[in-house]
Amino acid sequence: RFAMKKILIALGVILVLLVGALVALPILFKDKIIAEVKNVANESLTAKLDFRDVDISVFRHFPKLAVGLDELSITGTGHFDGTRLMYCKRLDLAVDLWSVLFGDKIAINGLYLNEPDIRVYVLSNGAANYDITKPSPEPAPAAEPEAAGGVIQLEHYAIRNGHIFYDDRSLDMRADLSGVEHSGSGEFTADIYDLITETKVQALSVDYGGIEYLSKAKADLQATINADMPNMKFTMKDNRLLLNELTVLANGWVALPNEEDITMDLTFGTPQNTFKSLLSLVPGAYTKDFEQVKANGSIQFAGMAKGTYNETTYPAFRLDFKVANADFKYPSLPLGVSNINVDAKINSPSSKIDDITVKIPAFSLRIGSNPIEGYFNLSKPESDPTVDTKIKGTLNLGELSKAFPMEGVQELSGIIRADILAKASMSQIDRQAYEQVQMAGDFSIQNIVYRSTDMPTVRINTLSTSL
Repeated sequence: RFAMKKILIALGVILVLLVGALVALPILFKDKIIAEVKNVANESLTAKLDFRDVDISVFRHFPKLAVGLDELSITGTGHFDGTRLMYCKRLDLAVDLWSVLFGDKIAINGLYLNEPDIRVYVLSNGAANYDITKPSPEPAPAAEPEAAGGVIQLEHYAIRNGHIFYDDRSLDMRADLSGVEHSGSGEFTADIYDLITETKVQALSVDYGGIEYLSKAKADLQATINADMPNMKFTMKDNRLLLNELTVLANGWVALPNEEDITMDLTFGTPQNTFKSLLSLVPGAYTKDFEQVKANGSIQFAGMAKGTYNETTYPAFRLDFKVANADFKYPSLPLGVSNINVDAKINSPSSKIDDITVKIPAFSLRIGSNPIEGYFNLSKPESDPTVDTKIKGTLNLGELSKAFPMEGVQELSGIIRADILAKASMSQIDRQAYEQVQMAGDFSIQNIVYRSTDMPTVRINTLSTSL
């Protein structure tokens, strides 16, 4: 009994010493870790990296050592001098404890960004503020000594409650992602591995060419990508993207064979065929009472992209989109939209932009009591834009405001009437061969009033023309 008591006392002492050592380790090695982080950053980056403090713990990512950089910021230089690329409330690194205690280099196994604000800017000349890594030095003829600093042996990474803003002036594209939750894991040091990712976005907005395609949409992406690093080829395996209520599936691969080219062979489409799932993506349509919206009709959506993308070449692509016999009505609004039909095909069979064709042989809808219908065809968009289109109908803006939710709009009224036929090419107009141009019809606007919370009132009493 006495021997057992001594053993228990000894175990208790060892446990206290072990806990004490775990608490003391962060204090003892804090200066070494701070020096290593700054050393790696200064060796690798052209941007300015700064942080307020370092929080080190052996418990947060046990058995890894957690190194937290509080209020981390990365600020650009050169073209982007003073422009912040990232601010992060805390960037957590999961570090191999053995490498801290006995290694010459610190091995980083995990990367966690807590509440990051990432802002990416691309100028019209292609310069980007994320291009902050120093160029690799030319290899020396003799064997080089091992570099100082850390070793990245990443196994897992995550973004928690992040915000990402992307502004690309070269493409006239902007994207804003709020409430980003993302995680990824894989054997990143292997030549070939599966990258398993999960992503949720609370509000996704996309603007391209001045047109808003998504407005505060919810996004949920589950994806597994096979990464072949020696060939820089990435193949989609299991994936599912949910945008509000629309599910999109994609298959195929993307490769980066050199610094200039991106090659691909991709197909994508929707497994579901309900019009309501598509309606959820229309900016302004996904309201709080969307679950109670009555909607009917079917959709078909599929596409592909195959070939090479670089500064001078585009891959071949095709988009097929069809809506048949659709209608919808919001429970809080008196009117609905019916007789929605669209049959659209966009085809680019080669790498030449001029080969793109847009064919919409028929489209129609009825808002309240007024129908709108027509067709649209476009060819030779680069060398000689050629249009063949017809639109006929009446749009009562007062009825539109009673059929579709419009946040921030205080008043909308007026009548737009159109009965127009146009068949022409740019070359005909340039040659002033107006006898070959077919344009006929009437267009009129009456008593337009638009008043919203964020702009002055717009009024158009009368505007009309005859072709």
